[in-house]
Amino acid sequence: MKRALRRVSPLYMLFKARLFCHLRSVTINLENLNEAYIMGVIPFLLTGFLAGILSGIFGVGGGIIIIPMLTFLLKMPQHSATGTSLIALLLPVGALAVWEYYSQGKISSDNIRWGLLIAAGLFFGALVGAKVALLHSEQLLRRAFAVLMMLVAIKMWFKI
Repeated sequence: MKRALRRVSPLYMLFKARLFCHLRSVTINLENLNEAYIMGVIPFLLTGFLAGILSGIFGVGGGIIIIPMLTFLLKMPQHSATGTSLIALLLPVGALAVWEYYSQGKISSDNIRWGLLIAAGLFFGALVGAKVALLHSEQLLRRAFAVLMMLVAIKMWFKI
């Protein structure tokens, strides 16, 4: 596990440094932080909390939980919801859940290696997916997402 983390850590740190340099140039005007904004924090925290719980239970989060909550409950446009979900996933949000599964003996170092390989694929696949998504309308993306969810639901239902 340590060897796998040593291989990924430099790439992760490089990515975070690049992100930090970009975010450092963003300024926050404290006068714009009004009551409506502060009240808007709670639904996003609850969305993340619910997604975290379900991620720990089922291994899901971004597409299945966060995006529907952002689009339906918080009325966020599809492109914005996808981008917001990706921002949330930048951090190692599953680290504590992984540690719990590992400490209980439910995953092995092989699982960690496979997960890191999947993460590498996600890293580049997300870039390709973002480029494709931005070429299409929000309506088409919502419908494609709905079809994907239905296909997954049907597959899960009949696999039982």
